[in-house]
Amino acid sequence: MQVLAGPGGPVQWGKPLRHFAPDKNERCLEIPLALLAVYRSPLILDGGCALNMKDAHDFLPSKIVHVNISGETAYQHPRRQYVSGDLRALPFGDKSFPAVTCLSTLEHIGCDNRHYKGDLETDPASRWQAVEELRRVASDVVVFSMPYGLSEMHPSGRWHPFGMEDLSRMLTLLQPATTTVAYYLREPSGWRTAGPIIGQQRAWRDQKMVTGLAVVMARVGP
Repeated sequence: MQVLAGPGGPVQWGKPLRHFAPDKNERCLEIPLALLAVYRSPLILDGGCALNMKDAHDFLPSKIVHVNISGETAYQHPRRQYVSGDLRALPFGDKSFPAVTCLSTLEHIGCDNRHYKGDLETDPASRWQAVEELRRVASDVVVFSMPYGLSEMHPSGRWHPFGMEDLSRMLTLLQPATTTVAYYLREPSGWRTAGPIIGQQRAWRDQKMVTGLAVVMARVGP
């Protein structure tokens, strides 16, 4: 698989990551890994708009369709399209995107999204509709990332991390795709690769800092 240069140097799926500053959030992991998985795809659906940033636009030669509830348009680009929509009911046909990404977004579904110009909701279980929809519209690969730890609502009410049972349910919904999971733990010295055992501890520190992350790559095509 192609190796890309991330903010801490070369990025390889599931390999130890070095020199990632501890004051950086999980974006420093999930974005390079997503780019690694979708770089050769001519068309990408970005569920949640995590790739809506100039560096990603300049790096990727493909067309990207960004979708979220606020219709984000912060970085206009000739090969980019912005759609305001709910990931639980995507307005696209089956297998219409070779590659789909959804980074640090699923944990917000069914929660208090007024901060993101959405609604106040109290049913995080509706995230499974989004997983099924994102799987439905992908013809080759889907990349998900989410805070990973104890399955409990964050005190802000804005997000609900994935627990071990949640991740297991996601992998079941993605079948018969071939799935790979990488786990990361944030320590005072920075991020490091970890194992599923981090699902037994809280996914945040000081109510703000995400400390556990799971990244799932599913090959849904032949």
